[in-house]
Amino acid sequence: MRHGTTGTTRVNIRGRVKHTGATIVAVFVLVGAAVSAQLPAIAADTPASRLDRFAAAQTLSAEILGSPSATATLESWCRDHHLADSPRVVAQVVRGAHRPPSGEQLRRLDVGAAREVAYRRVRLQCGARILSEADNWYVPARLTAEMNRSLETSDTPFGRVVAPLQPYRRTFAVKVLWSDTTRPIPDTLFEHHAVLYTRGDRPFSEVAEAYRRDLLDFQPSGDATIAQRELRAARIAQNAAIAAGDLDRAAAFWTDDVTVRRALGQPLSGRAEARRALEPPSPPAPRIVYQRLTRDVDVSAQWPLAFETGTWEGHLQSATGATVVGGRFSAQWVRRGTQWLIRSEVFVALTCSGIGCQSVAVP
Repeated sequence: MRHGTTGTTRVNIRGRVKHTGATIVAVFVLVGAAVSAQLPAIAADTPASRLDRFAAAQTLSAEILGSPSATATLESWCRDHHLADSPRVVAQVVRGAHRPPSGEQLRRLDVGAAREVAYRRVRLQCGARILSEADNWYVPARLTAEMNRSLETSDTPFGRVVAPLQPYRRTFAVKVLWSDTTRPIPDTLFEHHAVLYTRGDRPFSEVAEAYRRDLLDFQPSGDATIAQRELRAARIAQNAAIAAGDLDRAAAFWTDDVTVRRALGQPLSGRAEARRALEPPSPPAPRIVYQRLTRDVDVSAQWPLAFETGTWEGHLQSATGATVVGGRFSAQWVRRGTQWLIRSEVFVALTCSGIGCQSVAVP
């Protein structure tokens, strides 16, 4: 960003979120992961490119959260980022691996004994790159004979094998293991822990997935300035914190004196009041999870200020639940030290469906 002259720099930033009817209860954990000196180099690993890659990692995590199949999402990612000549994901099965399920896992799978559960450990690979490692506890009695045979004898990814069940995922834990973009990219970027359900809402598998740095081994576009990359990464990180229910982390992106005009006209003043607006309501009222999708960012060349516009969505129960309300938003960001913070936000509701239409606008 240049100083001493007036003007702005603009970049168009567009996000894509997939929606399912699944419910997510997640835990968002930021960990300063240690980085091994033996890790292979990522192409063009510079401070600026790490910001792009951090944003990409958060985008991928959100896409997996919103998809019924992690395998299908990884295959699309491999194709879109040209990670392999043939963008097909295969499973390297670790033969002989065994991890008995815990009591909590038996409860989540709704089975009475460990003997009812089979275990499979795989590395999902696209071309020469290992994209993720996964531990999978599944209930063979809830799969077909052909599915069980394929899981026991082939390298077909689990998601592709069980696709005829039309499954969906409920993620109950998310761990982000890389948040400091001043440090090299670690071996593992983030983890998801989820239960898979049949179309008839019956649990049949629990997975623990670790997503690897090879996912980011591509050349970022380089269109955005460093300030725009930082701001985009901050918005993505706040969205992830909101989706995971980590309201302290979400509130950390506001200034103490932030002002918010809510979508139906209610004013909020200060970080504490804005945080309370994100708290889930008391049962039986449903939780609405809000996500902001950045479109345009203007960064001042004179002052430590930026202007963001985009769309917002309110999802029923989770970030991947049905969209019940939505509209447009704008935000003023201010740079404090090395961090971009939101000083003001204005939301306007434009569309709704079902329960999202029941609230009344301020006259």
